[in-house]
Amino acid sequence: MLIAVIDIGMLFSNVTCFKTGVKFFGQPTSLDITESNHYVITTCALYRIAITYLQHVHDHNDLDAKFQAAGGNCGDFHMIIARELEELDINPIFFRLAREEIALANIMTDLIYDPVSYTHFDNEEFENGVKFVTMLSQAVQSSMARLEWTQARMVFGFMLHSMQDFYSHSNWIELGMREPNKDLTAGRRLGSVADENTKTCKTCLGSDEDCVRNNLRVDNYLTSGYFAHFYPVKKPPGKCHHGYLCYFPGDNNEYCEGISKDRLHAPHGHLHQEAASVAYNATVKVLNELWTSTSTNAFGRFLGLTNASSLVFVIDVSNRLQSLVDMIEVVTSKLVDSVTDLPNNPTNYIVSPFNGSHWGPLHVVTKFSDFLDVIEALNEDELQQSSDHYYDALNEALKVCESQSLVFFFTDAPSNKPCSQGPTRALARLKQANIDVLFVNTSKSDTHTINELTHFADSIGGLFINMNITQRTMNQEFIYRRLEEAFGYECILFKSMADHHSGTFMIDRTTTSLRINVVSSSPSLIFRLIDPVGSTLRLTPSLESNYLQMFTIDVTNKSDIGQWNYQCSEYCAIEVNVKSEFRCRTQLYAQLSNDLGEIVATPPLFNQTGAITITTCDKSSEALKVTGQIVARQNVPGQTMRSVYGPYYRAQYYGPYCA
Repeated sequence: MLIAVIDIGMLFSNVTCFKTGVKFFGQPTSLDITESNHYVITTCALYRIAITYLQHVHDHNDLDAKFQAAGGNCGDFHMIIARELEELDINPIFFRLAREEIALANIMTDLIYDPVSYTHFDNEEFENGVKFVTMLSQAVQSSMARLEWTQARMVFGFMLHSMQDFYSHSNWIELGMREPNKDLTAGRRLGSVADENTKTCKTCLGSDEDCVRNNLRVDNYLTSGYFAHFYPVKKPPGKCHHGYLCYFPGDNNEYCEGISKDRLHAPHGHLHQEAASVAYNATVKVLNELWTSTSTNAFGRFLGLTNASSLVFVIDVSNRLQSLVDMIEVVTSKLVDSVTDLPNNPTNYIVSPFNGSHWGPLHVVTKFSDFLDVIEALNEDELQQSSDHYYDALNEALKVCESQSLVFFFTDAPSNKPCSQGPTRALARLKQANIDVLFVNTSKSDTHTINELTHFADSIGGLFINMNITQRTMNQEFIYRRLEEAFGYECILFKSMADHHSGTFMIDRTTTSLRINVVSSSPSLIFRLIDPVGSTLRLTPSLESNYLQMFTIDVTNKSDIGQWNYQCSEYCAIEVNVKSEFRCRTQLYAQLSNDLGEIVATPPLFNQTGAITITTCDKSSEALKVTGQIVARQNVPGQTMRSVYGPYYRAQYYGPYCA
């Protein structure tokens, strides 16, 4: 097994837009800088709209005087907003997750849509650029109507990137405009656009700063620069270059020709601040327009400014499993007080019933008492929707649940179509939902059934649990522990596949405690945990059944920092949950997209290039301390690992490296 070595380098070496939020040679930037980028502009606009939302909904007016944005930049405002949210008993992690999803999708646009010129308003592609922005805007509305918040945020981030590029790549600023274009997000023609025969730029020597800054020939037509990843750029005679970097005096090359305002050293870098400022105002404007187009509650959920999470039960209600439904009813009724005491209660409760041929209706309620009533009334004869596989019931629940939700999937049988797991796995990852399969093991259960559902649980990062219906107290404790982890613990540190006997995980000095869940298909499992100094710990499970052991471990000594090893006497899957002083989060992305621009990440990745892990932190100082590893089973010739640092995020890129 190879541990890939991280080589500090530059991911976006040919940036075609406002910089993504990355500074050369891996040096970190912050939100308090003189040069703007997509990440800064988007993040500051989200801070601005969050402040407006808190003023409107919660009458918190003291934040407004503290916030200032100039040239598309603002200071570090996340912790100030987080403290306000905590005073309102709103978990600030939801705002952080929403902000990350929007800002990181914006950054990823260069990887997904490059080099499609109209997505950046290059090459005078104004008509198609407006159509693209309009299409994404409609997709955002559709996703929000379906309560698919993560999808809506990602598509919104893509749209913002293109819209922001309009101000940096066109001559809108050179025409004297200092307000956002009103037609850009309305799907209308942008005004007088230079036709293909209109000469828009004169040719300059790169060393002639005055000529480069005044190279436009048109003062009443809209135009944009022609871009290509490789020079010389092929463009129609008399048209403008996009341009890249200029350092006056001394440059005398084609890189310095153009009208780009992406950075201070772009050809028209003297207008960078103006372009960034208008792009920021346009971003705030489109956020306000989105708010106006929907309800205040929906917009708050989109921004993560509400406590929004779901508890989901997907239950096989076949007549043969009436005892299962009875057990769920009894166990759930005893959790009333425990759920009320959770640090963050679920926003809604979802029940999706099914059997071998039908599913539904889907029940979505906001009170735990109503949740109990729905479970009590479950009846196989009430199922409505015809279906030849039970993943439909799970899919429909995933479509309407909140991000970071907890899902319990109860059954005793395999699906009629196990190959239909694909859409379910994609939805689970899109929603970042934690799905546990609670399997009722009967005398009729065969190895095929167990293997299918174990593989399914592995593929979505959940646990496969052999459940004994008669052990109601044990089942109640397990469900509550999972609720406490989902709505109380900060993060999942490590998950293993179910076909392992041993493995390793790392903890650092910020870790304060661990919770380890160990599951196996064998009732005689023996679990050993070895600390970084090589000592085998004597562990007493805080919860134990034939197929499940749960441990809680305090991490207090320096000797606890480093690599931990575990060993199982039988095949097992383990999950390590960690409480930490650190507030960082890592996600894996792959450069795949569909027509709506979804980022699809399906780890582990096989034969995949261009995979990226992005770690985001509440504080830029934390991002500098983050270390990461990507593990590959074999080395791939011609590939290397690169890391990228930016404000509040760190990206690691694994793919073909071209100097």
